[in-house]
Amino acid sequence: MDRPPVIPGIFIAQGMGIRVSGLSLSIDAAGEVTSRIDPIQTRTDVTAVWLDAAIDRLFDAERSLKTLLGLSDDRSNQIGKVMHNVMQSSMQTITACGICTDAYQSSLFELINISQDIKARWKSNRTPVYKRTAHIIGRAYRLPNAKVKEIRLLLKEHTKFRDWAVHPTHEFQEAILNQETGRSSDWRFAAFNCRNARTICRSTLQLISSCSELNKPNLSDEILEHSKNLRNHLVPVIKKWKRRFGDLYSIES
Repeated sequence: MDRPPVIPGIFIAQGMGIRVSGLSLSIDAAGEVTSRIDPIQTRTDVTAVWLDAAIDRLFDAERSLKTLLGLSDDRSNQIGKVMHNVMQSSMQTITACGICTDAYQSSLFELINISQDIKARWKSNRTPVYKRTAHIIGRAYRLPNAKVKEIRLLLKEHTKFRDWAVHPTHEFQEAILNQETGRSSDWRFAAFNCRNARTICRSTLQLISSCSELNKPNLSDEILEHSKNLRNHLVPVIKKWKRRFGDLYSIES
């Protein structure tokens, strides 16, 4: 396959930031103006990208579940395939939410000062990522200890499901009833179901959205600017959620 032609310029996609520096102008004896600019720098925050992907996979899981519940028992071959689709899409939803949280804390980490002592303690104690993430979010948004603890417990629960997906055990275990389908099968089909995927996706979106909306006077300019940009990127993601599930913060969603 031939390479496509090189298109001049830089394409700026949704979610990208751009920085232009080193602009200089000069005028020669004839009055001609020449300019020079250093290479343009770009960056992309993928927090909203992963949230959007998580919601898409959640939609896939719910469509498969609807199909599964409409199948009769005499279609066993199709039942197994659709059960797998529900589990797979739910697992992808939960994993995408975990990657989203990682991306979020990484973007905040660059904007705050974490002492070398804390970094060394994290390394020596092998502090779990969810604890470090809660600390970073708390420092970035100047949250009280009680709120940081709440975030830490939430992320600990999310991490449990993510680890089940990324670091699964291969031991034989007793089959478990999946309450959504009324069928017993491998425990993964019960763990990675639509309800769990929707709960983790919603709470991840709630956490990131609510933090980005904070506008306290003691927040740094860097965090406020980061939040402003993130809110803009989250607008279509939240709209997508609301069209399907209603208000993000309602119990019914």
